[in-house]
Amino acid sequence: MAETLAEDQAAPTGPLKTCVLFWPREEFDRLLQRWPSVTDAYGDDHADHLRQVEHTLRELSDEGGTRLAVGRATVGGLEAHVREAGGSPDAPSARSGYSAELARRGEATDWPPPRNGPCWCGSDRKYKKCCGNPALG
Repeated sequence: MAETLAEDQAAPTGPLKTCVLFWPREEFDRLLQRWPSVTDAYGDDHADHLRQVEHTLRELSDEGGTRLAVGRATVGGLEAHVREAGGSPDAPSARSGYSAELARRGEATDWPPPRNGPCWCGSDRKYKKCCGNPALG
């Protein structure tokens, strides 16, 4: 899963962030349709993708990671990143670079959300009742 996260090496201020890409359902479906090979990194089920993102963030935290974030990815954003930086959208390095770009531009949500804060997945539910609920993982 290393290709789905990146440390923001060029942060203009403050400590570096480690950002994990999250693909909302419509974008996830579009991504798999355009580049079927990314199922190796993300799987082919959106609910599993949500669990994978949360699991990766928890692992990074358990390993001492700080300044963790979730980057809401879009196919259009990935394509724009690749046009500027080069590479192929289905390459792990391109997705990692896109993740770092989201963090650098301040377009990543800090993880974990604050107490009683909304979930990073955009469900409008509290994090602890959604992706942050250990019983759902």
